[in-house]
Amino acid sequence: NRGWLHARLRRWGDAIADLTAAAGLDRTDPEPVLTRAAVLHRLGRHAEALADFDRAIALSPPHPEAHAARAETRRELGDRAGALADLDRVLRIRPEHVPTLLARARILQADGRDAEAIAAFDDVLALVDDQDARRGRALSARRLRDVSAPHPAVPLPRA
Repeated sequence: NRGWLHARLRRWGDAIADLTAAAGLDRTDPEPVLTRAAVLHRLGRHAEALADFDRAIALSPPHPEAHAARAETRRELGDRAGALADLDRVLRIRPEHVPTLLARARILQADGRDAEAIAAFDDVLALVDDQDARRGRALSARRLRDVSAPHPAVPLPRA
């Protein structure tokens, strides 16, 4: 609890020390490891955070918050496929979780998978009227349309 409180107060060094001690006291409890992972992520220590997320997930039953947090760390490390896999796990447990649906759509869009991104943004919009989802969908639709349209310098075939 003290480690969690230190984290809430942004006393990062104290939080990591307390959470490390707590994780050593009960090696079967995922909570101090998960909280330490979140602190490490916050500090930009993504490789360490990823290792803690992996450990916490291995220790716990299906934990959507842990998968969502690990997805963000994986995305920051450039592992978009791993991030999508984690987000898909969250959606199997919570299929209408809007922040997860939106994060998934944004990753698909960043990967240039515009048709899939449009469908993912549509999933968000089916649940809520979200301006970010509308803008993201419009951008993906525009990019998809631009890719499928012939370049103006390319002559059209003669009939």
